Amino acid sequence: MPFDPAKSALPGPKVLLEGDGGTGKTHAIGTLVDAGIEVFYLGIEQGLESLIGYWTDVRPDNPVPRPVPANLRWHKIEAPKIGFKEFADQALRVNTLALDTLAKSPDPNRFLHNLWIKVSESMYNFHDDRTGKDFGSVDSWSPDRAIVIDGMTGLCKAAMSCVVGSRPVWNPGDYQVGQKQVESFLRLVCDHCPCWFVLLGHVEKELDPINGGMNITISAIGGKLSPLIAPMFSDVVYTTREGNKWSWNTAKSGVACKARNLPWKDGITPDFRIIYNTWAGRAEAAALGEPKVPS
Repeated sequence: MPFDPAKSALPGPKVLLEGDGGTGKTHAIGTLVDAGIEVFYLGIEQGLESLIGYWTDVRPDNPVPRPVPANLRWHKIEAPKIGFKEFADQALRVNTLALDTLAKSPDPNRFLHNLWIKVSESMYNFHDDRTGKDFGSVDSWSPDRAIVIDGMTGLCKAAMSCVVGSRPVWNPGDYQVGQKQVESFLRLVCDHCPCWFVLLGHVEKELDPINGGMNITISAIGGKLSPLIAPMFSDVVYTTREGNKWSWNTAKSGVACKARNLPWKDGITPDFRIIYNTWAGRAEAAALGEPKVPS
């Protein structure tokens, strides 16, 4: 009998793809769709066209355009339109108020900055823009589904915008609230959702003051949030590109990689079917190895 991921006793993998822009993070999601998982793409940043192009663009590995599979669904969250009137109001406050006053004064248009609320609403009732259907709360999904969030930069911007609006000066407390919002959000998805979770993120490079060299971490809010993110995931992959060759790396020096379902190596083909096959094999073994309850 073929393996049915919907009946898996193991939760779906939680995968963090982190790397510079143009290293194939969004494009690789197409391989998860091709693996047969029902993928729900939540677009906070501009990446949907790259994902669609996985099937529709003519390339050496895709010589004939293909239809986009039915098991890909998406919801694009548009940031609220903030007009030049708000920019003018902010410029006037910057020009006329002292720095400490700017830091304390609330943004009168803060109610317009509701992107973080839209993200949260999408997670408890995912609306598919493709079909117009609603699919309920992500934490109710089984491991035959995946939520993909593109990406971490947009997630952090949404959280901070919810906290401060367009106020030009941020206080330490503002950072703490924003960091806690994002951390709690990610822990909820990683720890309490049986479905797959894939988070795409950009990276920042920092000088290691102790050992020298460069450390590469996911770009987040301030420096305290980034170290908390990688431990939440089952697989943390550094995405790279050299010329026209894209690859995954779980052995990159200076990157907090994890490889629960991937090999520890560089030059891995960017293909979620590798993760799927490892996970599915373990899920099948777990099902076959369930102890029988004595009568």
